[in-house]
Amino acid sequence: SLQESSKSADGSHTPVRAMTARLATIAAAMSLAQRGVATMVDCGGHFEQSCSACPRGNGQLWCNGQCAWFGFSRHFGQCIPSMNVGLPGETPESTDSYLIWFVLSGIIMLVYAAFYNQWVIKAPPGFPKVGRISVVERKGLFECFKYPDTCLYVTFCMPIVAAKNYYATDVCPFWPGCIFTFLCS
Repeated sequence: SLQESSKSADGSHTPVRAMTARLATIAAAMSLAQRGVATMVDCGGHFEQSCSACPRGNGQLWCNGQCAWFGFSRHFGQCIPSMNVGLPGETPESTDSYLIWFVLSGIIMLVYAAFYNQWVIKAPPGFPKVGRISVVERKGLFECFKYPDTCLYVTFCMPIVAAKNYYATDVCPFWPGCIFTFLCS
């Protein structure tokens, strides 16, 4: 029979029994949730009343499913509901969180873009004069890391950098380029 074949020689249960038990647990939790008896969270291998109860002293290894581990190591941290910021639409809370962060980052970038437009685009700094014949020193692949402010600027202000480049090459004005790039990124 299936039950007999699911045991190994040492008497332990094989994956068939484990999967059957997991499916039964899921079905029971769904039944209780539908009747309003209990609201359970999926910890990735078991169910609990809240994400904070998932680890049961086992740390990050028992915090999966609808929960995520927030901490510096596997044992020191906290099991919290996963936010799904990158995937809006799964739950109303994740959509709200995504929209809040999107609008907040847009406002911060708008303020920065206004200053950047005023100081750099409208009043560009003077460029040094270069002779007709000049020898440009060869740069290495990781030369950019000598200038961390430029690395951070290009990484976190991509719509502004793109808008400046669109403006400098007469592709489009600064503000439409900035807004278009922000909405598409």
